[in-house]
Amino acid sequence: MANILNSVRVIGRISSLDGLKLLPAAVNTSVTQKAKLHSVKDTVNPLPASQYPPWDYINNPYRWFHQFYEHTTKRLDENSKIIIVEGNIGTDKVRVGKKIADEFGMLFLPDVPEEAIFVNENGFDQRELNPRLGEDRFYDLKDLYTAKRPQDILGFGRTQLEMFKRRFFNYNLALRHLLNTGQGVVMERSYWSDRCFADAMSKCGYFTREGKTYYNKVYKQPQHIWMPHVVLYIDASVDQCKELIKKRNNPIEKDSPLLTDQYLQTIEDTYKTKVLPRFKIWGEVLTYDLDEVENMDEIVFEMQKLNLEPPNKIDKLKFLDWYEDKEWKWNYLRQMTATDYVYDRKFFMGMEDPFLSPEICIQDHDNYDLVVNCHPSNYWEKGFSPDTIDHMFKRQPLANNRFQKLTA
Repeated sequence: MANILNSVRVIGRISSLDGLKLLPAAVNTSVTQKAKLHSVKDTVNPLPASQYPPWDYINNPYRWFHQFYEHTTKRLDENSKIIIVEGNIGTDKVRVGKKIADEFGMLFLPDVPEEAIFVNENGFDQRELNPRLGEDRFYDLKDLYTAKRPQDILGFGRTQLEMFKRRFFNYNLALRHLLNTGQGVVMERSYWSDRCFADAMSKCGYFTREGKTYYNKVYKQPQHIWMPHVVLYIDASVDQCKELIKKRNNPIEKDSPLLTDQYLQTIEDTYKTKVLPRFKIWGEVLTYDLDEVENMDEIVFEMQKLNLEPPNKIDKLKFLDWYEDKEWKWNYLRQMTATDYVYDRKFFMGMEDPFLSPEICIQDHDNYDLVVNCHPSNYWEKGFSPDTIDHMFKRQPLANNRFQKLTA
C-alpha cells in the first residue's frame, strides 16, 4: 500500500485503498490454495490475470449478507500467503520483509509502532496527560529503556499488554487484506512473538509474578486463528544484536540498563523453545543467520522451492486451515476479520480485571476516569467533538462530562 496507513497514523491499520499497488489475482481453480510461491518478476511464466477486482474492505466491510453473491476463494492464487519475518532486536527484519514482498507482489506490514498505543483516533497523544495521572501514567519505550531500576517501570506491563493486542489486530488486518484482495502479506513480527519480550522482562525483574500470570492469560485468549504459511527467522547472537543496536544509534537504546545480555538471550531462547516450535506445527519455518540474509536472492529462490502442500500423514496439521474446501468457511473467516471489534469482544473484553497485578491494574480509577476517559479526545468519537472545526454534527457537550466541568 503505497501509503500504509500513514504508517504512523499509528494505529497499524490501512486507511485507504487509494494508491495501493495490488497485483491481479488468478482465478481460483478446484483447490483453494496452490502449493508454491510464484515470483511476479517471472516474465516467462507470469501469473494469469484475474477477472475480479479487490474488494474495498475499508469502505465496505464484508458482512454476512455479502456471502450470498460475493465469495472469497475466487481471488486466491499461488501468492495468497501470509509470511512473517521474526528475529531479535536490530536484525534487519524490515529490509528482508520488503524484499520478499517486492519479489512476490505482496503487501508489507511493519510491526505496530508504539504511537498506536498512545495516539487515539482523534490524533491526541495521551502521554500529555501523564502529569495528572501519577503512578497510572502511560509508559512508553523511552521510559522502559532509560529506567534505572526495574521497580521504577513496573507500570510498563499495561503497555506490553496493549502492544500484544495491537499486534494481534495487525495480524487480523493481514488476514482481512488477503481474504478481500487475494494479495499475500509479509509481516514484521507477530503477536505470537510478543511473549519473547514479556518473558525477557519477567526474567529481568520488569514484570512481577502476578503481572506475568495475567499476561499469560491474555496471551492464550486468541483461539482458532489461521496460522501463517511461512515464518522466516533471522538468527543472531547476543553480541551481534548488541553491535546492531549500537550501529543504528537510537538515543533511547544507547547505554540502556534494559538491553543486557540476559534480556537479549531470553528473547532468543523464547523464540527457539516456545514460538518457533509452534509455527513448525502449522507451517514452514526457515532459519537464516544474520550473514545469510545479506544474499536475499538465494533466500527467495529457496522460498520458491517450498512445497506448501495440504496436510499429509506425517504433518497432519501443516497448512490445515488454508486447505479448507468449503466456501462458506472462507466467507465466515472473512466476516470475522472484517473489523477488529469482533475479535476484541470475543477474546479480550470479557477478561477479568487484573486486581492482583499492581503494574497492570489502575490504582486510582476515579482520577483515571476523570483525566483520561472524560478527556474530549476520548469522550467524543471522531467527528463528533464540538471543540473541533471538522465535527460532523453540531452537538453540545453532555452536561455530566466531569472533565469539561473541571476545566471550564
